Amino acid sequence: MIKFFRKIRYQLLGEGKTGKYLKYAIGEVVLVVIGILIALSINNWNEYRKDRVKETEILQNLSNSLKSNYDHLARKIFYNSGTIKSIDLLLDVLEQSNEFHDTLSYHFTRVGIQYYNLNFSRSGYEAFKNIGFDIVERDSLRNEIINLFEVRYVALEKVAENHKDKSRVRIQNFMLDNFKSIKDDVGYFPNDMQKLSESDYYKEWLASTRSSINWINGMYEGYLKFTLSVLEHITEELEKD
Repeated sequence: MIKFFRKIRYQLLGEGKTGKYLKYAIGEVVLVVIGILIALSINNWNEYRKDRVKETEILQNLSNSLKSNYDHLARKIFYNSGTIKSIDLLLDVLEQSNEFHDTLSYHFTRVGIQYYNLNFSRSGYEAFKNIGFDIVERDSLRNEIINLFEVRYVALEKVAENHKDKSRVRIQNFMLDNFKSIKDDVGYFPNDMQKLSESDYYKEWLASTRSSINWINGMYEGYLKFTLSVLEHITEELEKD
């Protein structure tokens, strides 16, 4: 093709048709430029299409992680709500009676072993971070995802860890002195129910723990909403195409 155009140019030049030659040469340059631009456009379109395929994969992975985190927080709230019920029952029992029955062991154990630790799924976010944040085209969605994992989840994990440490330090020695754990039966049993019912320290700890769990459950519920909001926005983005 190039030889063909060159032959025409030489023919025009040989015939002394300089004006036509210049016009033809300019037209040839224009055609070459247009060809290059078309090739670049096709290449850019192919790269864009590949990026969108990668973005879809990343968003699907992030969606899976957020669904896992949503379930994780929901289970925490459910468990903590059960612990509050156990605390209320024990406070009633300790105020009204000093008699122990086996069913109380479950409630003593539940409030004595609290699970504040969090274990958020980050596999989808790590893949997102490794491939590069710019893979998510929409700025607002990208910033929401980064903020949730890098700021909100990190802050909540620190709060949960602090509560776990404070609760453990405050009650662990009391539990060791006043409860026994029977290996054949899962649970804590008070050494002396009468003494325990007279312990203002233990009852105050129960009341304080109830307030603490209520507070952290409120935080969990807020983060549940944050997680759901980002999850919904990711779903919207995935359904656009």
